[in-house]
Amino acid sequence: MIAAIVEVGKLLGVVRDAIVATLGLTTLFSLAILGFARASERRGSGTNAVFGYAAIASICLLCCLAAVIYGVAILASK
Repeated sequence: MIAAIVEVGKLLGVVRDAIVATLGLTTLFSLAILGFARASERRGSGTNAVFGYAAIASICLLCCLAAVIYGVAILASK
């Protein structure tokens, strides 16, 4: 009777998707923090590495923001 109520395949799919999203967003946000930290360390050196680190950090942060907006849009549509 419980098997008829809970669809185990769909439940495992949700758990898998949650794990993948968590690891992906955590990695992206960690790279954003790393990029901003390295850019601030090299700010006074006058090298072009500052722009590279800031660009990586900005792109990662924008990807995190896009993923959050996408998730909220999916939740709002249901």
